[in-house]
Amino acid sequence: MLATRLQQWQEEYLQQGIEKGEHNLLQQLMEKRFGPLPDWATEKLAQANSQQLETWGLKLLDAGSLDEVFE
Repeated sequence: MLATRLQQWQEEYLQQGIEKGEHNLLQQLMEKRFGPLPDWATEKLAQANSQQLETWGLKLLDAGSLDEVFE
């Protein structure tokens, strides 16, 4: 039982670390492209899950504005 719980925690922490890394990278790329991010964009990034961050990352490649990334 304890071993199962420890495995669960390990997987949860790993996922949190991955999402944090994705968040940081996407924020840096957005800032590089569009300049300092407004508060609303920073909040959206902070609340996003891994799938949403990936979607926005792909949109960033073609977007002409920050608003287009989040559409």
